[in-house]
Amino acid sequence: MSYFPFMIEMNNERCLIAGGGTVAYRKVCSMLEFGAVVTVVSPEFCPELLELVNRINTSDKYCAATSDGRTDMSAGGGKTDAVTGDCKTDSATSDDKIDAATNDCKTCVEIQSREQDDCGSVEDFADYSGHLTLIKRRVQPQDIDDAFVVIMATDDEKVNHDMAELCRQKHILVNVVDVKADCGFYFPAIIKDKEVVISVSTGGQSPVLAGTIKRNIESHLDRSYGDIAERMGELREQIKAQIDGEEERKKAFQQMVRSLLDEC
Repeated sequence: MSYFPFMIEMNNERCLIAGGGTVAYRKVCSMLEFGAVVTVVSPEFCPELLELVNRINTSDKYCAATSDGRTDMSAGGGKTDAVTGDCKTDSATSDDKIDAATNDCKTCVEIQSREQDDCGSVEDFADYSGHLTLIKRRVQPQDIDDAFVVIMATDDEKVNHDMAELCRQKHILVNVVDVKADCGFYFPAIIKDKEVVISVSTGGQSPVLAGTIKRNIESHLDRSYGDIAERMGELREQIKAQIDGEEERKKAFQQMVRSLLDEC
C-alpha cells in the first residue's frame, strides 16, 4: 500500500535525530529548512554537522555528554569523574551542570559564527538561530519525550529498532534510515521554491529512482513558481472579497495564474 503524501507543518516542532554521520546531517538540513527545532544525539559528529552548528549563529550551543558520565570536548575541555559524576572543566567560562535524571555531564560552550556559506539544503543560516542542538552521548529512551518527529540514523540496528518501537507505542512519527519495516513515514525527494514544494516518493523502494524523477521534474521548471505562488497569495483575499460565486472565483484565479505565468 502506497503512503499518503501529507504536507505537515514542521515550524517550531521538535525533531530528534539519533546519529551523527553524513546521513543524519542531510536529515538535519531538511528539517531546518522547514523550520523544525532539531536535537541531534550521538557519541560522535561528522565534520559537516560540527561546521553547521558553528555557522548557524552566535547564540547556538554545542552540548557534550555521554551516557556513562565521561565527557571529552576540545572546545570546552570538559572532564567528568566517572565515579562521582562530578563535572570538572578547564574553562572558566563554560556552563557545566549534571543532569539529575541521567547523571550526565553537559558542557555547553558558546560557538562563534562564521561567514554564512551555503551548506547542504540550508539556504539562510540566520533563519535557524536556536534551532539546532548537538548532544554528545548515546541516545536514550527519554530523548523522545515531547518529540514530534524522530529519525533514527545510528549504526546500531537494535537501538534503531527498539527506539522505533518505543516511538510507535507513544504515537510519535518515526523514520529509521534504510529500514522500511520500522518507518512510520519516508523522506521524499524534495523540490522547494519558497512555498511551492514538490515531493517524490517510491514508498521506500528506491530512493535513487525518486531522485531521478525529481531531477527530471526540475529540468522542466523554467520559472520561479515560488514567486508566482507568493503573488497569488497576495491577490487571493482580494478576489474572494470581490467575487462571490465559486465558479467565478475559479475562473478569476485561473486567469491570474495564466497572466503571471506569461509575465515570467
